[in-house]
Amino acid sequence: MKKTFRLAAIGMLFLLICADGLAQERTRVHIGDDVLVETGEEVGSAVSIGGDVRVYGSVRNRVVSVGGSVFLGPEALVDGDVTTIGGMVVKQEGAVVTGDINTYDTSRITSFFKRPHPSGWKDDREMPFMPGMFPFLGFLALALIVVALLPDRIDLISSTIRYHTGKSLLWGIIGTLLIFPVALVLVISLVGIILIPLEILVAAIAFFLGSVAMARIIGEKIITTIRKSGSPMVIETLVGSVVLWATGLIPLVGWMVISAAAVMGFGGFIASFIHGRHYHGKAGRAL
Repeated sequence: MKKTFRLAAIGMLFLLICADGLAQERTRVHIGDDVLVETGEEVGSAVSIGGDVRVYGSVRNRVVSVGGSVFLGPEALVDGDVTTIGGMVVKQEGAVVTGDINTYDTSRITSFFKRPHPSGWKDDREMPFMPGMFPFLGFLALALIVVALLPDRIDLISSTIRYHTGKSLLWGIIGTLLIFPVALVLVISLVGIILIPLEILVAAIAFFLGSVAMARIIGEKIITTIRKSGSPMVIETLVGSVVLWATGLIPLVGWMVISAAAVMGFGGFIASFIHGRHYHGKAGRAL
């Protein structure tokens, strides 16, 4: 536990140092909001995570939008690169960019996190479907394939969560909170910008594998309670996935349960990599 808090403290100190550097450079950074550089205004860099960047004045270094777009007005002057991840760059006539204009399409990755359409029912040829049915079926098919191909990895993550629940939850919270700050650190570095799509991909894989492990644990608990005997991991994952999906249909409570399961699974994935063999050895002795 002390080692975990020590690593978290080091990470927070690193982020504070980066934040101090941003302040000295007069970099304008917004998270979840747009960045506006007005006509006649000059800033060091303009960065938005989860919003657009609109430049009508001058930017001495770089302009970056993660999850949004960049709009350059007719009097905009950017003495550096313009980069968008998951958006586009709109450059009006008269705008000047001395560096490169880079766009990275992450729609296939970010769509993994999108919630299903909020409508209660979807009517297709008079056949009713429960909300989120098709995304769930896609998740289920991929989950069963992963369990069949990587049973040892899923078993390791499951064992880590089962026997070290507190540390898995702690790592999940820390990891989730650090996703955007790490993206911010990558944004302010010239080379790190191209690594943000990789960070998103790694986080998506970690959340997915963690969710599969959580589904397996839930299915295992249910089957053991009913049959008093073990079942193949594929069956456990199938049962647990169905239960999680059904729980997610409950207003408010379902969303909280799904979110908690995702964070716990994410933490189990992180902990299994950091302490994997040690935790798995303890779990084997406990069994």
